[in-house]
Amino acid sequence: MTNQIIKVRIKLLNINEMYYQYEKIKVYFFNITMRMTTDINKKRGDIGGWIVKNTTFFLLQQYNKQQKGLNMKQQKMHTKDLITTGVFTAIYFVLFFAMGMLGYIPILFVLIPLLLPMVSGIPFMLFLTKVDKFGMVTIMGTILGGLMMLTGHSYTPIVTGVVFGVLADLIFKLGNYKSKKLSVVGYGVFSMWLLGMLLPFWIMKDAFEKTMTDSMGADYTQAVLGLFEKAAWTFPLMAFCGGVIGAIFGFKMLKKHFKKAGIA
Repeated sequence: MTNQIIKVRIKLLNINEMYYQYEKIKVYFFNITMRMTTDINKKRGDIGGWIVKNTTFFLLQQYNKQQKGLNMKQQKMHTKDLITTGVFTAIYFVLFFAMGMLGYIPILFVLIPLLLPMVSGIPFMLFLTKVDKFGMVTIMGTILGGLMMLTGHSYTPIVTGVVFGVLADLIFKLGNYKSKKLSVVGYGVFSMWLLGMLLPFWIMKDAFEKTMTDSMGADYTQAVLGLFEKAAWTFPLMAFCGGVIGAIFGFKMLKKHFKKAGIA
């Protein structure tokens, strides 16, 4: 009887040992399975992240290309821009030419660099509300210089028209053609194209004097040249200050009249 009990106990111990080993094996395989599942999910996550990352990068590239294309298209000058430039150049020149008649009085001739930008500031500021592309102001300066050459001046107004037109265009561009402060400074710089009409006094004085004498007479020429000798150094300053004053006055007129009328 005792032997049988011992045998039963031995069998039970063996069964328990087997069950214990079974549990160990089951836990071992469970841990391996979980580790494999985690690795697989991690790899899937890495692949998914890679797909999302690269898809996003590709879409951003396409968007940037599209925006760049749109910007280039917007910056390209069209026929409408050229017509606008031509119309406002004509208005500017008419006022400019009318004010130039004051030059028959010697003292006022010397003040032309100050007076002309002041009066022409109104149409120029209205023109600037239509400008959104680089080059329109440069074209205006070039045309004005060409018109002055056609009316009897030398080639120098074309040179200054291009130079100060480009400089003004760059200043306006910095403010995206919307900055009031840069518009005032830019018009001051643009107005210095007028120096092209006065440059011959320094670089070709004899020809300048002869041309003026032939058209206006000796007395007038001597009076003007006498004033030129004293005030010539102030011409750049007068042109710039006249432009600044003209721009401020032009902005006031835009706000008071043109914006209310829906023109600006």
